Amino acid sequence: TILLILTGIVITRRMPKVYAASTVIEVQQETPNIDIFGNATRRFDPVFLRTQFEIIKSRTVIEQVVREAHLAEEFGMTYGWKATETAQGVFEDSVALIQRVTSLSILPDTNLIVIQVRLDKPDKPQGEAAKVAVRVANTIAKVFSDYTRAKSKASVEAALETLKDEIKDLDREIAATEDALAQIRSQAGVVIIDGNDSGTSVVRRQIEDLSAKHLSAQLVADTKKDRYDRFVALTPDEAASSLSILVGDHSVEQLLSEKVRYEMSIAALRNSGYGENHPDIRKNLTLLNSVTKKIGERVRETLSALRLDWEQAKSEVERYKKQLDVLTSNERSLSAGTAIRLEKLNTDLHTLKARRLTIESRMDDERIKLALPKTSIEIIEQAKVPEMPLP
Repeated sequence: TILLILTGIVITRRMPKVYAASTVIEVQQETPNIDIFGNATRRFDPVFLRTQFEIIKSRTVIEQVVREAHLAEEFGMTYGWKATETAQGVFEDSVALIQRVTSLSILPDTNLIVIQVRLDKPDKPQGEAAKVAVRVANTIAKVFSDYTRAKSKASVEAALETLKDEIKDLDREIAATEDALAQIRSQAGVVIIDGNDSGTSVVRRQIEDLSAKHLSAQLVADTKKDRYDRFVALTPDEAASSLSILVGDHSVEQLLSEKVRYEMSIAALRNSGYGENHPDIRKNLTLLNSVTKKIGERVRETLSALRLDWEQAKSEVERYKKQLDVLTSNERSLSAGTAIRLEKLNTDLHTLKARRLTIESRMDDERIKLALPKTSIEIIEQAKVPEMPLP
């Protein structure tokens, strides 16, 4: 008994002293602090929070943490890396170390994420590792907050640039249409031409009705194409997470939850020292592959359905266009053609201006969103160094 006690004391005293520091942050899906448009909602979303876990521990965030906290220089000296590796190697080792010693958890029934950092070095003077752990934990929270804000701002700015380009294209089309109208009126020698030519009134009413249907079908097709393009641009994980919102497929949420559970089980087993051939790891890997395959099949099925939906809408647009072309040809054969050309150009001009007003309204909305302060990441409790750091 005495031998066991003495052995335990010796081993315990020789073990490295590990110090932990924790920062608590609140993470919410981004909404403006002032809800002008009345559509801001907040709800608990475990998939969203798990996504934030991956972002916090991503290389993009951790590399910036190493730079801002000057950890490469400090760890290079502490662990002796500078003597054997290049500056880039020391930087990579520092990033890997921070990813390894950082753990994340969610406080039950909240949107609060706990960022915990555990370090055993530098071990001199005693408790110095606690100070470094505090600095690292607080820097991770700050960098993650800055990254999220910058990403949100960049997304809105990119949308504004796209809308500006559309405005420029529409301005060119409007100018060209107005020039064509002026040229026809000049050639005809009149300011306003009567559109009720003999024998063409019925055809013109048909053309107006069909033009409205064609425009409506075009808008529907554009919307479906935009939804398909957005879905194609998503990563597999983003596509799977968006199925419930995009197409109302809530069944995939259970699969995503199972996937996260298997991934966490595998990570826990690996952290416990089990090898890749351990039965529990192989079992969880098999289950993970099966769930991932099912999720991929759901994504592919949804992608095919969205594409088919878009192609059907496009076919309807082409059908209306063909009918419109036939009616337009008939109208031109019934009249001198000047009236219908003016009417068509006027219709095109009104449509282009209406589209321009719609885009300008969207730009105003985006500018307001960009100007409004937003709260998505808030540091609730910063890590602090205690007066007597205890390992």
